Amino acid sequence: MECDGSGNATELQAWLDNNGGAIAEDDCSVITWTNDFNALSDECGATGSVTVTFTATDGCGNFSETTATFTIEDTIDPSFNETLPVDVTVECDGVPTAEILTANDACSAAIVTYDEVRTDGSCPSSYILTRTWTATDECGNDTVHVQTITVEDTTAPVFVETLPADATVECDAVPVAETLTATDNCGDAVVTYEEVRTEGNCVSNYTLNRTWTATDECGLETEHVQIITVQDTTAPTASNPTPVTVECFSDVPDPDVSVVTDAADNCASVPTVVFVSDVSDGGACPQVITRTYSVSDDCGNTTEVTQTITVEDTTLPTFTVPGDVTLECDVDVTDLSITGDVTDEADNCSTDLEATFSDSIEEGECAGESMITRTWTLVDDCGNTATDIQIITLMDTTAPVPTVTIDSQLDVTCDAIPVAPEVDFTDACGEVVDVQFEESSTKEDNVVADYTITRTWTVTDSCNNTAEYVQVVNVAVNETRSALREIEFCVEDAEVDLEQYLEDGVARGGRWTIKEGLINLIGSVIRPSETELGVYTVEYTETVNDCPQVREFRITVHDECVVLPCGQDDIVVSKVITPNNDVHNQYFEVNGATDCGFTTNVKIFNRWGTVVYESDNYQNNWDGTTTSSAVGSSRTVPAGTYYYVVELENSGLKPITGYIYVGTK
Repeated sequence: MECDGSGNATELQAWLDNNGGAIAEDDCSVITWTNDFNALSDECGATGSVTVTFTATDGCGNFSETTATFTIEDTIDPSFNETLPVDVTVECDGVPTAEILTANDACSAAIVTYDEVRTDGSCPSSYILTRTWTATDECGNDTVHVQTITVEDTTAPVFVETLPADATVECDAVPVAETLTATDNCGDAVVTYEEVRTEGNCVSNYTLNRTWTATDECGLETEHVQIITVQDTTAPTASNPTPVTVECFSDVPDPDVSVVTDAADNCASVPTVVFVSDVSDGGACPQVITRTYSVSDDCGNTTEVTQTITVEDTTLPTFTVPGDVTLECDVDVTDLSITGDVTDEADNCSTDLEATFSDSIEEGECAGESMITRTWTLVDDCGNTATDIQIITLMDTTAPVPTVTIDSQLDVTCDAIPVAPEVDFTDACGEVVDVQFEESSTKEDNVVADYTITRTWTVTDSCNNTAEYVQVVNVAVNETRSALREIEFCVEDAEVDLEQYLEDGVARGGRWTIKEGLINLIGSVIRPSETELGVYTVEYTETVNDCPQVREFRITVHDECVVLPCGQDDIVVSKVITPNNDVHNQYFEVNGATDCGFTTNVKIFNRWGTVVYESDNYQNNWDGTTTSSAVGSSRTVPAGTYYYVVELENSGLKPITGYIYVGTK
């Protein structure tokens, strides 16, 4: 009998009343039934059993016995009371709390146990929860409910900070990349950063693509891209060079970009300075020249500065006035060969000047004696006027004369100036009582230029007759030049002192100057690493015995020391051309040079060594045509084998040579 939870009393009583289903018969009397039921056994819950002996007795006391067993059993599982949770798929931050379930049973109390098992997936936030509730009654009957919760992460991480926006900035104001962090709904997120630079049309024009990628533990990503457009729109700056004032047009300095000393740019390291033009105001004395230089940066932004050069001659011309002379009264004072003439007219700017004079006569104490005051005047092209006085005294006596000839003018070089001669004088009438010597020079300190030494002897006799003898020494300052010396430097050399290339015995500390090319020369030091490839000429000047000695150096800055990006194996040269318009082998081709950044120069020779074709900056377009007269009037070379020479500019490679077959038929 299935347990009803209350001892199944009705069913038990009915069973007893029915004698456990036993049947008895008697032929003589009525049968009386009795049993020995006492109580059910105490089993699980409200279950139990009893074995009862039933006795059938007739009227004469005869009886028969039989036994039967009454059993209450529990075979029905308990039932849950609540609505059972169903299988679900949830986000990793939305896992539901486990339900608390209870159960009931018809026969006894029911206990519910709970178990949860986690099965990990491909990442920490992806897994499966298996939740099991087991309801068990006192008889061991149980009911099991399983809920499967599939946990997944489909939500990408989120940046914490405000995301940087796209921007256009000047090249000197590129913002620092932001440091971004991110959060995730289920775990940690890592932010990676990458920046890609795309070059523009100049060094300071480019684009920065900045990418921040936030990745959570399940590989979900959120990406932010910021595009920064960097540009250079600001022209370089520079001050106008210091104005210059010179005496003569020959003194006007050549254009020199180094006078622009403060050129600067907001982005470029060193702006480029070039000479533009000289414009004169057309004046005479003075004349103003406006010299313009252009300062440009790497992106073509340009600023112009001007230097004012004033040409104004304020220097008086020079000459040496003839010495005062005393002559016999019967001489012709207009004969300058007797009275003396100006022979050294000179001016710093003007040429072909001629001194003029005027005389003022003062009669002496006796007839035939007089004193002539001769005023010499020399005027240059700008009206600068120099005057000097010569006194010509006419007397009836003769002043002393030298016993040797005094050269009135000597033209010498700076390294062969003669000493002043020792001169003796004689007098026709009396004793020579006084000789005075004076020497003056027009030489200027630290100026390399011709100059004049004036030596004057003044002699007086006992009658106070005086004569003056003048020697003018014109000194030519000759420049001595040594043979040109070749020096080579690698473009990777940092700093070189040129004085180490001077010969032993040559004094150091002279003047170094640039004669050709634009090279960074500071004193005697150059920096090849800051210099363009090329050939430059510098000079070193020292002064020996008042004469300048110049040593010239030709400096070659090359890149043969630099490891090249390409070698000869990267260059592929055609071996045959068949210019028949069938597309194949139509042109002589030199491939690979462009990819290496080289400029290709080509020459093609026939078997007699005659150039039948040549091209600088060759464009892979020779199809056998020629303008050379070596093939007569034909436009194309005849079929045959030719010799080629391929030179790759700026490659550091030797010329590539070889033979090529031309099939023109």
